[in-house]
Amino acid sequence: MIIDAHFHLWKLQRGDYGWITPELTSLYQDYQYSDWLEERGNDVRAGILVQCAPTLAETEFLLDIADKHTDILAVVGWVDLNTDKARQELKALSKHNKFVGVRPMLQDIANPRWILQEQVIDNLHYCAELNLSLDALITPAQLPYFCEAAVQLPELRIIIDHAAKPNLREQQLEEWRRYISILAGMPNIYCKLSGLLTEAKASATASDLQPCTDFLIDQFGVDHLVWGSDWPVLKLAASYKDWLIITATLCKSLSTKDYQKILFENALNFYGITLAAPPSNSTESNSTKSNSTEPHEGMTS
Repeated sequence: MIIDAHFHLWKLQRGDYGWITPELTSLYQDYQYSDWLEERGNDVRAGILVQCAPTLAETEFLLDIADKHTDILAVVGWVDLNTDKARQELKALSKHNKFVGVRPMLQDIANPRWILQEQVIDNLHYCAELNLSLDALITPAQLPYFCEAAVQLPELRIIIDHAAKPNLREQQLEEWRRYISILAGMPNIYCKLSGLLTEAKASATASDLQPCTDFLIDQFGVDHLVWGSDWPVLKLAASYKDWLIITATLCKSLSTKDYQKILFENALNFYGITLAAPPSNSTESNSTKSNSTEPHEGMTS
């Protein structure tokens, strides 16, 4: 069983996706639940739906979708953490049983020290009080400031989206490795094994990503890495099936037990989700395809 800990859905006519422009070709269209169901295949049984617009309206839109589908286990939404009303909004959202955390889209904020503001830190402490987590959408340039913030938030569950987007195209990884090592040493911090293909050169293969993945496994260990697709952004580089196959190749040295932690267990542990039974959905049909991504079965490097 696989849980996709990072996927998106959107409807362009809602009008708050500033970054989704016609230049992004395959992304400039609506992506609905049925599209994700079709593309993910049978091996992926559930997922965590993550915000991609900096509005409360989009968070409510995603929660409404999640309410309709049992295989959407949780929603990571958005709240402006630099306002006085953030606590009120966080408390209201936390009453929804599928709202598990916030993602402030730090990569799009011009001020790299934004997260270090007193009001933001105070509101992140409040997230911890509400048992909410933080998804950190950051770039390597923001890592030094994020490390400062993380030291102030030892009680907050934090997960680094897309491994902080290492510069894989130019292989400029020295500073990235330095700060990732610092973050990996903090017991409350996890990292998503996602989004790497779109940071690499065109037509990248598993061998191009292997050194980066090996470093992440070495630093975070198999208990703090969480698999995600970043679909449909993934489509800029590869298909859902391709990423699943590449992931299996990247993790081929792991035992089946450890691989299952990355694909399934760690997402539940980080987001605090309890499954009474394996998720299923009545809309699944024979049209969904098996991606045949079980580890160590015919995968080559």
